[in-house]
Amino acid sequence: MNFPKIKNIFVATAMTAMLSSCGNSFLDLNPHQQIDDKIAIVNPEDIATALNGVYYRLGGAAFCGRTYTALADVASDNTVHSAATSHLISLHNYTYSEADSYLEGIWESAYKVIDNSSRIIVAAEKMMETAHTSKLDLIKSGLAQAYGLRAYATFSVMNVFALPYTSENLNAQGAVLVYQPIEAGTMVSRSTVKESYAYILEQLEKAKEYANGLAFGASKHFYMNNIAIEALDARVKLYMNDFSAAKIAAEKALKSYEEANGSDIVTDKTSYAKMYDENTDPTEAIFLIAKSASDYLSANSINTLYTNYGLGMSSSLIALYNDTDIRKEKLTKYVNNVYKGGKFESTITNVPVFRLPELYLIIAECEAEAGDAGEAAEALYEVAKRDLSIDSSDDLPSDLDALKSFIVDERRRELYQEGHRLFDARRRGETLSINDNTSRLVNGMYLYPIPAAEINSGFGVVQNENWMQYYPVKN
Repeated sequence: MNFPKIKNIFVATAMTAMLSSCGNSFLDLNPHQQIDDKIAIVNPEDIATALNGVYYRLGGAAFCGRTYTALADVASDNTVHSAATSHLISLHNYTYSEADSYLEGIWESAYKVIDNSSRIIVAAEKMMETAHTSKLDLIKSGLAQAYGLRAYATFSVMNVFALPYTSENLNAQGAVLVYQPIEAGTMVSRSTVKESYAYILEQLEKAKEYANGLAFGASKHFYMNNIAIEALDARVKLYMNDFSAAKIAAEKALKSYEEANGSDIVTDKTSYAKMYDENTDPTEAIFLIAKSASDYLSANSINTLYTNYGLGMSSSLIALYNDTDIRKEKLTKYVNNVYKGGKFESTITNVPVFRLPELYLIIAECEAEAGDAGEAAEALYEVAKRDLSIDSSDDLPSDLDALKSFIVDERRRELYQEGHRLFDARRRGETLSINDNTSRLVNGMYLYPIPAAEINSGFGVVQNENWMQYYPVKN
């Protein structure tokens, strides 16, 4: 059976994870754990259980738990590969084809998240009509998360399998947009880039509508909470080059974060290392993929890519860190690996989807694109001060073009191994040198092929035209 096919993805899907609730908060739950269970969503309590399956799919090794997150660095100028193993080597060396298993995994996982979220939305919105008042917050919470997760998964599909949002690409092929669960055997089609981004924004508006006024519980960092929804809204609008709207969204997310957690960026080495060493510290976290010992990750861990399986930092990335940067010491100590793992198991790491520093970096980029170097520097300083030689925003470039370049570099320094670099380069139309200058890639028109299993199923999804045209050219 070829699971990447949409005809097989859009069926009554097994919800393969379950969390137990604790306390009174509707989001005060334990980290995700997998079980093999099929769940019928017939009452408000079933919504939370069904959502756990969605989070398990989201955090799986094929998607945000490893491959999708790693792709943005592995296929960029951030990373080198020793070829000691074959793990993600096809993506790093640009030797993949339409049958690449890693690309199939991303496609399959994203659409399972979309399908599962859609089933929750249909069931939960129906419940809203007759539910007792005491259950409304539980249902709204489920709807906020499901809409947010559906938006995130669709956005991920666009990052990998569609061209970036530019005036030239608006009518290019985008994603298959899902409003209702699509049953097996149904013909589908891809919408345009413009329609796909409009859909993503529409999903986020619904998510914000349902999240409004809800209080998220102690384990909020492991869920698509209200701040994560706002942060995703900012990221999507940044990718659309709508800098004014992206700034507003990022500032709203930052305000929500400040109200819930404060907003200080860590600048001492001990506290910074602790964020990654202990696997439990939520400092600067907005939304993390939860991992635990019971996941038995081994080769499916993102950690092992950078320890046992031959990946490391490129020389160009290492050169971006000054010796006074607290991030450099940690990366050097852990062999160029952000994901050290917990105290007792090196493969266990909560994988970040959204963190506080990204909000400041979005605001900085938006201010710079608007031509305000002063405001851009103020926002940028909040992250750049991890380099202890930078004492104030006055130490940052005053020239606007130089400041823009610094922001690009700062995103590389700060967001390394968190799923950004390739997608950042694509949206900005940068030319990258891959594998320490052995090849180059023009990312403005770069995209991956739709998996052959999906195309060959004959249910309407068409291949990206000329996708091989933008393979890297050897120097």
